[in-house]
Amino acid sequence: MDDGTKPLIWDNRVDKEKLNLLLQCAESQELEFKRELDLSHKKDELNFVKDAIAMVNNPLGAGYFLIGVNDDGTINTEPWLDDPTQFDAARIADKIDKYVDANIQVVTKIHDVDNHPVIIISLQKDSLALPIPMGKHGGLPDSNNYAFRKGDLFVRISARNEPFAYKHWRLLLDRHDKEIRRTERQNAQELFRSYLANESSQQNSPYEQIPLTTNVDNDLFLQILRAVLTDKNDNSITEFFSTIKEHILEGDAATDALNKLTMVGCQALRFGRTDLALSAVDELHLTFQKTIDERTDLVREIIVRLYILGATAVRYRRWSALPRIVLRRQPSPEVPDYVYSSWIRCGQVQAARAGHTETSHSGYLVSRARAVALQETGLRPGLEDFPDHTNERQGAGDGTGAVGVRNGGDISPHETLLNSICHFDFLYALIVNVAGEGEAGAFPSSAGFASSRVQEIVDVLCRQSYMRRQIFPGVQDADIALGLQQTRLDYNKVGNERRFRDPLLYPFAAAEYLQANLPEDAA
Repeated sequence: MDDGTKPLIWDNRVDKEKLNLLLQCAESQELEFKRELDLSHKKDELNFVKDAIAMVNNPLGAGYFLIGVNDDGTINTEPWLDDPTQFDAARIADKIDKYVDANIQVVTKIHDVDNHPVIIISLQKDSLALPIPMGKHGGLPDSNNYAFRKGDLFVRISARNEPFAYKHWRLLLDRHDKEIRRTERQNAQELFRSYLANESSQQNSPYEQIPLTTNVDNDLFLQILRAVLTDKNDNSITEFFSTIKEHILEGDAATDALNKLTMVGCQALRFGRTDLALSAVDELHLTFQKTIDERTDLVREIIVRLYILGATAVRYRRWSALPRIVLRRQPSPEVPDYVYSSWIRCGQVQAARAGHTETSHSGYLVSRARAVALQETGLRPGLEDFPDHTNERQGAGDGTGAVGVRNGGDISPHETLLNSICHFDFLYALIVNVAGEGEAGAFPSSAGFASSRVQEIVDVLCRQSYMRRQIFPGVQDADIALGLQQTRLDYNKVGNERRFRDPLLYPFAAAEYLQANLPEDAA
């Protein structure tokens, strides 16, 4: 299952929220800090080009530079930026193009952090590109020294550049080989879909006759699943559940199997079948129990899928599903007699300790859930027209529709997908604070993003008694108000610790609700 995915999520974003998240990460294959950079100096230019090509030669094929940041992640407070125009994306792309024969996408943005400039540079090479050699000599001025020579090949390992060696081939070609296998499988599935289309009729869809199986690609699986849900063929879904755990534990097949299982839950929520969605959660929980002691990489990915399911429940207002997703107590694998109130928190802690997330309560899980949902149409029901994360399409901006990543790598404050994930994350923390039984609280990962992304869900919760009764059956408003107060404290504590400096201020309806329901000694 460990696909080499690091805590850093590359999504071509260069907005302020992304900067805040990147500043919490350590330097790695996909992230480099530079205290300063002056591309008008030939030495700096050549070294940057070398660093950039080494970075995109890694298996991900992409990465970030943060300029104006010290090696320890703190901001360089010394004056250094004389000419901001040198960091224009087109100018940087031109400098790289002079030395390599490859297409490198560049996106940049300059931010002000406490009156000091910090520049994000996002780089990505072609998806199928092989390792990129230098196309010409990079001679240093006034000397016979070279930063690199034509034909040199560099790769970034951990946080340093290395000359390409035999040992690196397997690492770098693995992604290339996976892409070839994916394309071949996609072509075969396309032939199968064409056959089914020829056989279909208005009276009888051939998709209803095909069992749910992991042996088809996700697009075809989604078509079959929707036919099954439309026909209310629960037996087909039950049979799928009976075999899916084996596939999740099969190593390379784990990601695909997890996505298909999560897809069943998401589409069931769309069709109003909360019972089937919770059965999918049950299957995830059983797998979680089998893997919590040893497979922390898989544990992390299960928690990410819970975020995707929870966000879908939020978008379709299946409020009663949320406590049943969240409130599953989990004994600690490491501390005797310590029981977490929620398996989500346990999974976060275990994954963080193993290095599979940056911290147990950073914004990583929210970012990862968004990235996974963007890759598969079936994991974002209701947002099927929301394409992959490189799209520059913009919606109406009124918060009611899907809004893509804007030109320049800025993410819209109205993006439905991200906001619904943040909504679930906040509600998860609130549910634990109000109704959790056991140890440990729940620190909102959404504190890594703008606080406006969760204010809407707080407003709706405080206005709608029906929503509160669905999420907190039998719980008094006074206890919900205490939970809201604690969750805001936790949110702001995380934000302060992570230097996000965007405190959560509850909207007017929430302030009224707290004033009316908080006990006098807690107000």
